[in-house]
Amino acid sequence: MRFIRLSLLTVAVFIGLVWIFDWGFRYYIGKDQAQVSISHESFKFEAQRDELGVWKVKADDEKSLWFAMGYLQTHDREFQLELMRHLALGKLSELLGEAFLNSDRLYRAISRSAQTQWEQSPLEDPSKKAAEAFTEGHNFYVQNTKRSTSYRDWE
Repeated sequence: MRFIRLSLLTVAVFIGLVWIFDWGFRYYIGKDQAQVSISHESFKFEAQRDELGVWKVKADDEKSLWFAMGYLQTHDREFQLELMRHLALGKLSELLGEAFLNSDRLYRAISRSAQTQWEQSPLEDPSKKAAEAFTEGHNFYVQNTKRSTSYRDWE
């Protein structure tokens, strides 16, 4: 019981820190790039920020729109995505130290259960295509941006 409380507290503190980080720097993130135009293989989109910093996206098709979502979300939230990936895989202690080992144990157990369920009930075709296009957009951003050198591709 103590283990679960400590793990939940760790996760709550982590989510709170991510929220504070996001809230505190929301105004500054994305100021470096207000327009994006990408044409990559079968994906083509244009995006522009409005006065509030929200992306307005024009894409040729739904697949390109999901690619744009992956690309733009990685542009704005690369650090958060990386932290959440480590959390979900039970590898947060690799980044933040031994204090997160209990959290890692909990999430590895959850991850194994979720992986089993995922393999037994694969995505329907439209959802799978959307997830693949989103992932391609993420990976395209990571591979083609200088500030993304430390992150590996998603699988």
